[in-house]
Amino acid sequence: MKLSVIFLSVIHLSLAASCFAETDHEKALVGTWEYRQTAGKSFDSKGEILEVSRDKGLLHGIYLGLEREGDHGLFYTVVEMKDLTVRGNGEVSFIVPERDLFTTRPKSIRETKQKKFRSGGFTRDELLMKGSLRGDRLTLHCTSKGYSCPEDVMVFQKGKWSVK
Repeated sequence: MKLSVIFLSVIHLSLAASCFAETDHEKALVGTWEYRQTAGKSFDSKGEILEVSRDKGLLHGIYLGLEREGDHGLFYTVVEMKDLTVRGNGEVSFIVPERDLFTTRPKSIRETKQKKFRSGGFTRDELLMKGSLRGDRLTLHCTSKGYSCPEDVMVFQKGKWSVK
């Protein structure tokens, strides 16, 4: 009887450890990713930034985005991603939930929670991001009910963005 309890405990611990085992794609996703829109023959000086980290076996992501509001100007957002998923084949998906709009770019969620930045409004439109991770490129397809995606297809580069 004791042997079967020990055996079941080992199986349970083994399953729990495999749930938190980091895959190669998860390892590759951890870090900072940046996307820049084309602007004529060049690229926009501002971009979307993804910051992905791992804590206690789970992936966490922060989306630092832009909201171009026509005559109202450019606004910045910073929000935690929801439902961040990485599959074994390199497929990545997450949701960018409703978010506050700021006239200057916050560096972190902590800054917004400490009210260091005054909100210039908000958007309730969620962005659904799905795509694939291949080396130092993360290609994401963006969809939303309110048509607030920066672009339909966004190619993020790992690390600090540079024109190639």
